Amino acid sequence: MTQKPKLHLLYTDVRQLRLNCFIAQLYETLSENFSLSLTSLKQLRDGDYNQPRRGEQVLSVLKQRTWQSVIPFLGRFCEKSGLIVYDQDPWESYHDKARCPGIYKRLNDLVNVKQFLVTSGWWANHIRNTDNLPVSFVRMGVLGRNCNAGADFAARVHRLGFQGSLHGHRAKFYQFLRESGQDVSCLPPVPYKDFLTSVQNIGVFVHDEHADICIDGVLSYNGIWIKDIEVAARGCFAVRNTDLDMNFYDIDELPTIFSYATKEEAINVLERIQLIPDKEKDQMVQETVNRIRERNDWMTVVNVILAHQ
Repeated sequence: MTQKPKLHLLYTDVRQLRLNCFIAQLYETLSENFSLSLTSLKQLRDGDYNQPRRGEQVLSVLKQRTWQSVIPFLGRFCEKSGLIVYDQDPWESYHDKARCPGIYKRLNDLVNVKQFLVTSGWWANHIRNTDNLPVSFVRMGVLGRNCNAGADFAARVHRLGFQGSLHGHRAKFYQFLRESGQDVSCLPPVPYKDFLTSVQNIGVFVHDEHADICIDGVLSYNGIWIKDIEVAARGCFAVRNTDLDMNFYDIDELPTIFSYATKEEAINVLERIQLIPDKEKDQMVQETVNRIRERNDWMTVVNVILAHQ
């Protein structure tokens, strides 16, 4: 049996590995591909660890807002090995009202960072162009066991639906759709395990990911497509505003995910989906679910780490 390569994983706490729906999936994927040596944030600060050796790989999934406070500890921990940093919120270091402005560059200047792994291709390019940092785009994904087509489209309770936080821009968007004859059922947020079940009651998952994120006063937000990929993996059609990140996630190879440039175009997209015969919808759903399972997008993180061996 081939021995798994060793990987030191820096994490916040056990709750992060178990309850953060995306980090938990990444952790499971890492466990399948590496022999993991775990070091929590508390252990890092207390010095309660075996320091990685030269040539060993270290991956951090520590939350971005903790980076500043642990820079001295990271420097000692990764002195021989270097560090790979995974982050799902890169914009929080770069937009006009960022929570952690400049933290990417400070961390890179003070710690031996081999690579930043960010889950947006647009932001990876922005970071590279702005600060000339070593950064790679990696995809967030859906574990194979969570890829399930569920009930046929015709049997779903809500023809159009959304489940999650009803931010102001979303509420306005759904009001516009409602006034245009497209009534979206808005369901409240629930724990992740329950979400995977309840979202299968929705035929077309409709949402808007616009956010008031600016760089030098110019709207510059390009978001992450994992929510759409996730609901598509549960058998929903997904309709979302377009942005520059959709190409990085190869959305065009997933038949049940549609995008719109304007709210008026969203109505046309919903009407177009409605005209697809239910049997064809079910075939499109199964094709999409199978492709997401086969893509196994979390492996993009594994592959970057292995490239640094």
